[in-house]
Amino acid sequence: MRDFAMTYPQLMNQAARLNVAEADLIRLRDGHELAQRLSDGLYRKEGAPFLCHLVRTASIVLVEVEGRDLDVVLATLLHAVYFLHYFERSSRRGPRAADRRFLRTRIGERAERLVTQCGAMSWNDADSLRGYLDDAGNSSSETRQLLLMQLANELEDHLDAAVAYAPHVAANTAYLRHGALYVALAERLGHAILAGELREAFEACRRTEVPAAVTQSGHGSYELTSRLWTANLVERMGSSLRRYRERRSSQS
Repeated sequence: MRDFAMTYPQLMNQAARLNVAEADLIRLRDGHELAQRLSDGLYRKEGAPFLCHLVRTASIVLVEVEGRDLDVVLATLLHAVYFLHYFERSSRRGPRAADRRFLRTRIGERAERLVTQCGAMSWNDADSLRGYLDDAGNSSSETRQLLLMQLANELEDHLDAAVAYAPHVAANTAYLRHGALYVALAERLGHAILAGELREAFEACRRTEVPAAVTQSGHGSYELTSRLWTANLVERMGSSLRRYRERRSSQS
């Protein structure tokens, strides 16, 4: 299994090793800052910060494209943003025009289009996956990029046997039904190393036994709104204000 980035310094070091141009490093920095802001306070079903998921998924794609196609990397870094709390989606038909304009100004037209198309793809059903597999040889370059983004997302979801730490509901056990199709699709698209890593990650998830007492309680991503530092800050500010008033009172 290759090493993938989970933090900003790791991602930038990886990009530098792949000789990514300085202009693209700046775009990657800006994309990370946006992802950081949009995912603030959000966690994955297994308890990991959502930002770590976004960074590591982008890291997988960065390695697969060998640092050459930054639009695909940026789209992967922000692949889930239209489903996050910053964007209040008005319908199930997709992001609003204003949402898309906002993201286009930040990451560019092509990268934003990939984000939108990735979110609209049929994915975790056998018929769709078999269709992608059958058409892989004739797929457009953009479709192949979208499939790479989806496969990278699957790998990241299952690294560290993460799904073993989430409730065993259907949404978290899709790899048991579709894992072989994910692997076959990666192989058909020419991502042999990625295919092997998917196979290894799925097998680790199958083997890992986690006591029910230590699994997370939510079956999907969630927002942590009751932040202790916020409550502590309010309490300290209140104490400071009380002391200030007491000093003012004693001086008068």
